[in-house]
Amino acid sequence: MNTFLKYDIKTSILFITGCGIIGIMLWKIGLGNFYKVLLTLDPLLFLASFLLTLASIAIKLIRWVILFKYARVIDTFKIYFVGQGINQIGPFGSGELARAYIANKKLGVPTGKTLISAAIERISDTIFLSIMAVIGVILLIPGNTSLQLGILVFFITIFCVILARPELISKLAWVLDRFTEKREGFLGIFTKKVSNLLREFSDTLSLFGKQRLLLGTTFFLTIGAWVANALAIYTLFLNFSTNSTILYLLVIASMSEIAGVILPIPGGLGTKDASFAMLLSLVEVPFETGIVIYLVYRGVVYLLLGSGVFMSMLSFSKK
Repeated sequence: MNTFLKYDIKTSILFITGCGIIGIMLWKIGLGNFYKVLLTLDPLLFLASFLLTLASIAIKLIRWVILFKYARVIDTFKIYFVGQGINQIGPFGSGELARAYIANKKLGVPTGKTLISAAIERISDTIFLSIMAVIGVILLIPGNTSLQLGILVFFITIFCVILARPELISKLAWVLDRFTEKREGFLGIFTKKVSNLLREFSDTLSLFGKQRLLLGTTFFLTIGAWVANALAIYTLFLNFSTNSTILYLLVIASMSEIAGVILPIPGGLGTKDASFAMLLSLVEVPFETGIVIYLVYRGVVYLLLGSGVFMSMLSFSKK
């Protein structure tokens, strides 16, 4: 069987699995109850959530325009929307490859330039979400406060060292290469892939580090985008008079995003929703409430991204 066909079938199965997870959660809640909850949403709070989600996407668009300077702003927007749309239905990283392909075929931009810009964007998100996830572990898991604070400082220090000295990652990749020289089978293939990813990560960070102003601007916009994202979810929570603070929602949303990336289901379909609801249950928010809120939020995201993808594809098809 053709390798691409195998890959496509695997992606389709995973996508269907994600839809199945959401279906099971809706079945557990009950479609009737879910519909009743939707009817109780305050229109003004829903509008606020919609606008904040739009603001989050707009900030990410601005970040992409700053990173990708090889096309007109309107074409840059189109490339971003198509890539994000592919990320919702395809495997991890497929959206970035789609951006590179479209930029090359439609605009003549070299593939490498697009991939570097996308990699910088991805690294910025990963660093921020990882820091938030570490904070989340400290907030959500009871234990020795001093030890937890020490773990947080330790991880933040590692991130800072990596940003300042990305060549250290290349050295780690070299160690992995030496380790896999005489290894075969799954372990050898896996560690080789990890070393290649680490080397690519190091090269991108090295390029990133030479442009300090770009580094600061990108990370500032990353923080703004994810905070707007958390506020969009928080306004939905206000419909249920929950006591969760914006900080808890920020770290829980970040942890669910990471869970969606770790598990290979396209767009984190079902996995982000379930992770979000389960993490919220740790702060005494009912599981059903978390599911309803995240599904409403996901619907708004799909509506906004879907509109952008539709207009972008329609425009590109005319070319």
